[in-house]
Amino acid sequence: MPITKRQIAVLHVLKQQAGLDEDEYRDTLFRVAGVRSSKDLDQTGFEKVLEWFEALGYRTPRKPNRVNFGQRPGYATQRQLDFIGDLRPKAFDHDTDQGFSHWLERFFHVSHPRFLSVKAAGKVIEALKAMDQRKK
Repeated sequence: MPITKRQIAVLHVLKQQAGLDEDEYRDTLFRVAGVRSSKDLDQTGFEKVLEWFEALGYRTPRKPNRVNFGQRPGYATQRQLDFIGDLRPKAFDHDTDQGFSHWLERFFHVSHPRFLSVKAAGKVIEALKAMDQRKK
């Protein structure tokens, strides 16, 4: 699956921070991930390029804003919450926290995914997958 626009933007910021010109950047992409354009990267290639920048000493974002709520009997697991966090930008284009919260409240009667039950979290995941499929 190709990487998101946000991930492409992260790579371009890292390219700028490293002071790479366009040819050096494309050569690096080819050497590290086997592609000439960031739009051709998949998730594995993206991770390899991030590791390359990290090896040079640049700080790269790794799953930002992830909070571990621990094990809470009856509530969504951390794995479900992480999956919802990964699916959310795919389903909601110009997403705002307020828009996603409104959607959760309207259909699932909670203000934040951490308040979902295990069963409801599964339904949210399926709904987000369906929304992503409709967009494609």
